[in-house]
Amino acid sequence: MIDYEHSKKEDINTLRDTFNELSWERILLSPQATEQKLGSLSLSELYSYIKTSAVPDENIERIVRSNINLWKFYRKTVTETAAFHMPEAMAASSQELPFTRQGENWVLTIELSRAEVKQVYIIFKFTEKINKAPSSIFFFKDNETPPRWELPKMHDGVIQLIADRKSDLVELLMDP
Repeated sequence: MIDYEHSKKEDINTLRDTFNELSWERILLSPQATEQKLGSLSLSELYSYIKTSAVPDENIERIVRSNINLWKFYRKTVTETAAFHMPEAMAASSQELPFTRQGENWVLTIELSRAEVKQVYIIFKFTEKINKAPSSIFFFKDNETPPRWELPKMHDGVIQLIADRKSDLVELLMDP
């Protein structure tokens, strides 16, 4: 007689996740990975786009959205190479201005402009000396290709920009 047990749901999820990670690792480590174009976009081209592009490229974004492996690489690259992370807030935050949020070594403040009521100042202040200032900000929400904004140069540990009060950037920054 053959005796067997059903795996627990947690074990199956762990096995599936491990299989997916190993499959992805095998693709990236294969000798053809750098030569093969996935959806007509190589991994090196995508990496270069993530790290250096000043503006979003709709063609690249479309290719990334249509290929789950490229999407995983995109998200993993942005997440692992980001100098700073803004984690989800543990509790709902106020949508009122002025708005403040803190991270490990940074403070984000959004203040109303006194000169123009429809504009706000977005101020990233770094509380410790940093080697390299962030040049872009990405927002991951669900499985969409994240919106990306270029940041101005940092001066004296502060990055400051002006945005429309109703802009996507302000809404995403204030979203817990």
